[in-house]
Amino acid sequence: MFSPGGDQSYFLFFLKWWPWAITHNVNPFKTNYLTYPRFYNTAWLTSVPILSLIASPITYYFGVIFSWNILILLAPVTAAFSAYLLFRYLKLNYFSSFIGGYIFGFSTYEMSELGGHIHMVYIFPVPVIILLLLKRFSKQISRKSFIISTAFLMVFLFGITTEIMTTFVVFLFLSAIVSILYNLKNKKILSRIYRLSFETFFAGLTALVISFPVVYYLVKGLKNGINKPILFSAKWNSADLLNFIIPANFTKIGGDFCSRFFHFWKGNDYIGIGLLIIIIFSMRNLLKKEKEEIEGDSQFIWVKPLIFITFMILIFSLGPYLHIDGIITMIPMPGHLFIFPPLNNAAPNRFIMYVFLLIGFWVAVWVCNIKENTLKSEKYKIYGRYALLVLSLLLIVPNYTAYVWGKPNFNRKAIKKFVPKESDILPIPFSPYPYGQGALWVAGSNFKIHMTGPNWGFQVYRHNGRVYKMLNDNKVSGNFKRLITGYCLKHGIKYILISEKAHKKTMWESAFNKMGWKSKIGYGIIIYKVILR
Repeated sequence: MFSPGGDQSYFLFFLKWWPWAITHNVNPFKTNYLTYPRFYNTAWLTSVPILSLIASPITYYFGVIFSWNILILLAPVTAAFSAYLLFRYLKLNYFSSFIGGYIFGFSTYEMSELGGHIHMVYIFPVPVIILLLLKRFSKQISRKSFIISTAFLMVFLFGITTEIMTTFVVFLFLSAIVSILYNLKNKKILSRIYRLSFETFFAGLTALVISFPVVYYLVKGLKNGINKPILFSAKWNSADLLNFIIPANFTKIGGDFCSRFFHFWKGNDYIGIGLLIIIIFSMRNLLKKEKEEIEGDSQFIWVKPLIFITFMILIFSLGPYLHIDGIITMIPMPGHLFIFPPLNNAAPNRFIMYVFLLIGFWVAVWVCNIKENTLKSEKYKIYGRYALLVLSLLLIVPNYTAYVWGKPNFNRKAIKKFVPKESDILPIPFSPYPYGQGALWVAGSNFKIHMTGPNWGFQVYRHNGRVYKMLNDNKVSGNFKRLITGYCLKHGIKYILISEKAHKKTMWESAFNKMGWKSKIGYGIIIYKVILR
């Protein structure tokens, strides 16, 4: 399995949950299989319904782990190809479009999220929707085709990640405002922008109608979730200013070395000095062309608005406060605009995905014109530009050692042999990090068991008391027998499953053995039957 452990076990659960729930007449928008007996609204979890339904034939015939591997490996390829199609439409040559597509599809954003956040890596609808917007703007497709196609892609994106769908709509809206302000004197362009904005709004409305079940449960979930602690704090999940030029562990060249000295929250914002230089050259060259052109219907009228949009999103990715080397400086940033739900649950450092699409474009334009204004006697300039390109691409090569291939700690035989149907289990590790796979155990049993586990998602709910803290912190505290017995009694827990890969496994074994609970060991899992007396 690609990157076993952590959040992956939850996504594996949901990849199997949606097809199973639908075929067994169970409401897929409510589940208590992860946090028994408490029900969770899956619309407020990253439950990837679209991906799970698309992959359901693969899951049925080859298993959920095989589906996971296929989906993870396809994500960067589909992202790169969609960006390539966008750049080809913009009349950039094959090579430059390929380079631009690679930068987007294999960016540090994509590579870092690939470590376990499958809902954040299926980003190919973003370039495709932009492609449709451009085609409709130039009247190359009909209104009907545009609305249907855009609505379909929005439904697809909405069914994978509400976070990207929400932020994408916001940045489309802001981009439209910027375009309007830059073209106030150009009535022809202005009328097209207004028309396109209206049609895009109608496409979004159509997508919401199609996605009504999800929207209904999202609104329903607000009642319980809006006043709870938020999953992602923009204050913490923001891009680090130094990370734009200093790599983290997801980058091959210099990543591991720099990680010893710099402390970035996630490290998915690395652009690199090389690409930044190329972007500046590309913007400068296009601004020069715009200036040299005769006033009127300029073919470079888009340059200044696009430069503004690029830096606007880049600044928004810094979040509400400036981060420098992992330190929140408390210097206020424009990211304070994203304080209202559901935007307050969006991680600003993920806005860098849109920046990488724009970077791919700026670099592709520069590569397309790499031989421009160069005499035959100045071939060294061309060689120098190619050298800069190669160096820039080398600096963002992913660090393959940051990813793990391994066997998940689950065997269906263990559950079938030792745990009766409808039993509630307590998984250890309790937290999904680094080897907690309780959710995978539940899904692997084909939902014949359920678990009382850590809570995960927008509706952050915490058990009050020492037991939850003890389990979550992976520590055995005083009065262990009384605390764990009371916890099992309260939640109806019948069996405790300990992964043989669990950190401090012997500590937990010793604690349960002292209680006189008998264990059975097999297939990589230690199973204790709860005895209440």
